[in-house]
Amino acid sequence: MNKFFLILTCVLGMSLPWACSKSTPTTPIGTDTPTPSATPTNWAAYTPTNTPTVTSTGTPTFTATSTATVTFTLTFTSTSTGTIPTSTFTFTFTSTNTLTDTATSTNTNTPTNTATPTFTFTPINTFSTPPPTPTGITWNVPYPPNGLTANSVGTTVYVAEGAGSGLPGVIQLFSSAGASLGMWTTIGGGVPFGQPNGVAINAAGTTIYVVDTEKNAVFSFDPNGNAGVSWAGDGTTNFAQPEGIAVDPAGNVYVADTGNDRVLEFNSDGSSTINTWSAGLTPFTLPSAVAIGVNAGVTSLYVAEGGTDTGSQFIQVATTPTSWSNFATLYGSDIYGITVDTSGNIYLADSGKSQVEIYDSSGSLLTAGPIPSNLLSPDGVILLGGVILVSDYAQNGLFSFTP
Repeated sequence: MNKFFLILTCVLGMSLPWACSKSTPTTPIGTDTPTPSATPTNWAAYTPTNTPTVTSTGTPTFTATSTATVTFTLTFTSTSTGTIPTSTFTFTFTSTNTLTDTATSTNTNTPTNTATPTFTFTPINTFSTPPPTPTGITWNVPYPPNGLTANSVGTTVYVAEGAGSGLPGVIQLFSSAGASLGMWTTIGGGVPFGQPNGVAINAAGTTIYVVDTEKNAVFSFDPNGNAGVSWAGDGTTNFAQPEGIAVDPAGNVYVADTGNDRVLEFNSDGSSTINTWSAGLTPFTLPSAVAIGVNAGVTSLYVAEGGTDTGSQFIQVATTPTSWSNFATLYGSDIYGITVDTSGNIYLADSGKSQVEIYDSSGSLLTAGPIPSNLLSPDGVILLGGVILVSDYAQNGLFSFTP
């Protein structure tokens, strides 16, 4: 009789045993059809002699998301026999209940698989511009090339080449397309070069300057190779293995006096010393390359110092001998060539890393390359029209790249 009273309780609007969720079942509760077998003695005194059973034909499911109103219908049929004719009656009721879910999930999702990450290479430097791309053909030279320069219109390229092992070097001339235009072999009077390491030209293109590391001197020439003046120091101290040379728009000449850890500024014929640049933010350590940059009307001196053996890979920049700033190049850099464009971007020939590096005017690295590099020991770098031209000491050649 307990189940019968349970059904009557539902009629009175009380909650069903499974009505414990506040969610709408995804499968409706089916129609239950109990079949009691009762045998009343007469119709008026009919009393079932057994308890009707209820079998659910659907399995309710619940999703605990909200409070929902559930409407259901139960139908059961009772058949009796006896002294009265066989009768069948149907009793139907509808109940609406608002149910609240109080179920608490006890399931914990435990993954059975543990992912093992694969190795991912993260580059140290993220470049804002792509690396230089090789273009054109290699310009082959007879001797290992060091520094290089070009006249202001880009029609003639001058390459300082050092034979090494006590053999004399040369200055070789090329057209902008890489065709050989001749070679200078002497410093005048039939005297051969020692080791030409750097070469620079004035703005007018009328004087070419060569710094000779072996002869510890600077020599000047006209565009036809005729020797002009020469000088070997500042009048007090001789050069000690000078390497780099540059000329500013006014025609003043800057020499990286490497062995003396200083940069000297001379007038155009070397007869007087204008400035001695020996201490930037830090004292120079083996200054190897110099360049002049003009940006927004301001002329700046750029000094590359230190190789991988000095632990001092810095570019120092100044507008006067007392107004210095600097920035560190990549670790392991060994800079022998430097040039600056009209926007203040700085191009370095990094022999230690076998690549060209481009920094912006504040010293932030923009890009480096080419990647993979086909350079071995870049020593000089200039901008020639729309390309970067690089001399490679180890490969006896000049390589061009698009920025």
